[in-house]
Amino acid sequence: MTVLRVIVDNLFTAVPDDTTRYTRELTAALIRTAPDACSVQAVTGTHSAESIAEVRAALPGLEDLIQLPASSAQLALAWNVGIPPRMLPDGLTHSPTTLAPLFAHNRRLDPGVQTVVTVHSARYWDDTADLSLTARARIGRLLRRIERFADAVVVPRHSVAEILDERTTLGDRIQVIPMSPSRTMVARGPVATRATELGCPAKFLLTYAAEGETNLRLILTAVARADAGVPVIVAGRTRPGDTSIESLRDQAGLTAEQVLPFAEVDEESLAVLNTRALALIALGNEDSSGLSLFDAMVARTPVIYAGTPDMLEITGGAGLSVSADSFDLVDQLAQAITTVTTDREQLRVLQQEGADRARSFTWEDSARAVWTLHAEL
Repeated sequence: MTVLRVIVDNLFTAVPDDTTRYTRELTAALIRTAPDACSVQAVTGTHSAESIAEVRAALPGLEDLIQLPASSAQLALAWNVGIPPRMLPDGLTHSPTTLAPLFAHNRRLDPGVQTVVTVHSARYWDDTADLSLTARARIGRLLRRIERFADAVVVPRHSVAEILDERTTLGDRIQVIPMSPSRTMVARGPVATRATELGCPAKFLLTYAAEGETNLRLILTAVARADAGVPVIVAGRTRPGDTSIESLRDQAGLTAEQVLPFAEVDEESLAVLNTRALALIALGNEDSSGLSLFDAMVARTPVIYAGTPDMLEITGGAGLSVSADSFDLVDQLAQAITTVTTDREQLRVLQQEGADRARSFTWEDSARAVWTLHAEL
């Protein structure tokens, strides 16, 4: 029996994000697509019995869940810095993040010892201005360990692969395996009733607090300029240190009825917002995986997004893109908002384009590619 161990410790994070959902979706798909005589085990740090039970329930078919004798913080310190003990015996290990036991081993003599990690963005090189010296040192140290010890590095987009290829010595160890939309983000049943219960207006635009202060300021300014009479819901919590949604709203000249913060939303509620929104506005930041674009498109919600290589690789040109570096970015956003709120025919076209694009990707295909990668190693 071949066992693939998947590091899922980020499922226990206090504030779930796109990477959390990526980990859950990919691990569940790895279980569903496991070849004959293969199984999946999950690896975590030490957590409460209640939290462990929730993760087991989210991953049906899991052979076992291994709890290592360390907290999440201790595990990250030990593995990211390379402090022994390893805590995990040799075998096939896959990490949906960069957290993994990266240690020296002979790839030719020990083909059954494999460690594969996932790099979701090129933030280390693309976002040098906003990264603190401490963060740059930490990420740089981790990337050097990945270069030395990882048997393969999965990236979700070719744009990230190109940067890694240029800036590291990973070479052919870089493997592009696309992410996929989460079908759980499409609400079923009496969606309109559920939306009303959540306090949603009949029509609304959707964006995420995770966009960050700079992007939210641009988005809210564009909403004010479009003056389309449709409010925007800002889902999720702002990052520590960022200006509050209320302050950004006031700066944009909008009212409390025009900007609706939904700070605490579970995934079921988020699926309702994702399905009912007129459009998702996503400019993306240094940490964006783009998964929210996929989730909107699979729910037939048009997307308004920054036309960067990362975003365009996800959308395939579907939706309405704006030039992130253009001096008239706010005007472009305002025009896109006007289109989705006033042009019904164009709205239907955008809905179909997005749905067609989203259907091209499945988590099962992503998982099969991971199984193939480990088999080839």
